[in-house]
Amino acid sequence: MTSLDLSPDIVALPSMQRELGGGSGMAQWTVSGYVLALWLALLTADA
Repeated sequence: MTSLDLSPDIVALPSMQRELGGGSGMAQWTVSGYVLALWLALLTADA
C-alpha cells in the first residue's frame, strides 16, 4: 500500500527538480518528508 501512495511523489520529482532547480538531495528530502507525513497520518488515524 505504501508503494502505491508514493507513486504521485515519485512521478512529480523530475518536474519539481526542474522547476525548483534542486538536485538529488532535494529529491531525497522531499520523498523522506512525504513518507514521514504519511506514516504519521497512518499512526494517528489508527489510534
